[in-house]
Amino acid sequence: MTPQSFRSIALVSSILAGCGLVNVNGKPAGTSPVSSESSSADSSAPSAGESGGDPHDKLAILEFKIGMPIVQPGFVCAKDAGFYNGAECVKFLDRRCTGVAANIGEKRYGDKAPRGCFMEAKSVATYLDGVLMQQHQEVSQGSEKPDPARYALVNVHTYGTKSTPSKISRIVYTMAMDELASGDKPSGSKLYNALVAKYGAPKEVWSGKVKWRAGETYLEGYCDLGLCTLQVEDRNFEENENQRQEEADAKVRQNNAPAPRI
Repeated sequence: MTPQSFRSIALVSSILAGCGLVNVNGKPAGTSPVSSESSSADSSAPSAGESGGDPHDKLAILEFKIGMPIVQPGFVCAKDAGFYNGAECVKFLDRRCTGVAANIGEKRYGDKAPRGCFMEAKSVATYLDGVLMQQHQEVSQGSEKPDPARYALVNVHTYGTKSTPSKISRIVYTMAMDELASGDKPSGSKLYNALVAKYGAPKEVWSGKVKWRAGETYLEGYCDLGLCTLQVEDRNFEENENQRQEEADAKVRQNNAPAPRI
């Protein structure tokens, strides 16, 4: 294992400890100590959808879950800033963002990103003091290795419904790199083991990616070229909330329409 791999694992462990997925000893939070082999996906490990309860509770990320108000403490928000039509918010958890300004919005070509920590909503690229942090394509298209000084900023990015008040319909958590899954033997990944301890055995596992399902709610974990992401979404919830708002708006328009002259 290279020194860079050790640094990556150490950084992932510190992030997981801070967010409650694992404790400070590197073992899954809220569980008894287990070996990495016993944490791998097998038939004995329950999956997130095998027992009752609210799917949004089961597949929460950190303390955030689908259905919560989009406005949350510590987040900065923008409306209609990206390709998404609803509100979008971000909370930077990266230590490089401590004590600096945080923003999310649209950055047009030639514009300079604001100082502090910034997310460009369309590309979901992150910037630190105007400097673009390294992205997937920058590494994959060149011969350079991921630069630890330019890893994407650790953040939680939430997407809101078009309803009033807007509610969270999708959550994307971006963190430091770890080999989430390697072929059919992903149990060497500390991140993978922490996810299994929290969510149970995944429904699908393939190289670099794992997926859980509870009802119509999906959680996917993915690692590649310098960063890992966890994404949870419930499209049915989003569509139902948006439809409910459309019907409410239509009723208001109907009630406010002037009476016809007869």
